[in-house]
Amino acid sequence: QGENVNRFCSAEYDAMIDELGRTDGIIRRGALARRMNDMLTVESFTILPLVDRGRLSAYSMTLGGVVMNPWDAEMINAANWFRVK
Repeated sequence: QGENVNRFCSAEYDAMIDELGRTDGIIRRGALARRMNDMLTVESFTILPLVDRGRLSAYSMTLGGVVMNPWDAEMINAANWFRVK
């Protein structure tokens, strides 16, 4: 996502990012991504997914066709919205 708020530094990780940019093939790229994920979560505890930062969503009762979805963007079906008369 382009952020490094945890200030993680690793020459090995940086080399893997470069390799990922040069690698084709979904299997090899997937293996690299899993290895990089393990470096951040399992090995170094740089990212600790301990808290779910919930969000609040709402919509107007005069808006129809809205499908609230906790797993995806709230505006996923904005093309289907309409005003209730």
